[in-house]
Amino acid sequence: MHILVTELATNGSVEDVLKDKSLKISFHRKMKIARETAAGMNWLHCMKPSPLLHLDLKTANLLVSHFFDTNALAIVAVIIFNTHYS
Repeated sequence: MHILVTELATNGSVEDVLKDKSLKISFHRKMKIARETAAGMNWLHCMKPSPLLHLDLKTANLLVSHFFDTNALAIVAVIIFNTHYS
């Protein structure tokens, strides 16, 4: 059995946040989430000696913290977990 542990993402996924009309997410906040996601993907793609490719990047796979920060660490952990333990 494999277990993946990440920090608590109280707002769920980006998909959940975007679908929840009761949350008023500003354009600035949405762009911040997009920038954080792009930075996380760039970090993965630039890894040495061999880059990691996500291959299933979608809003449902991006976790969002209480402060509406994307959880890049969780993205990395899921990729490493899937790469090495699947």
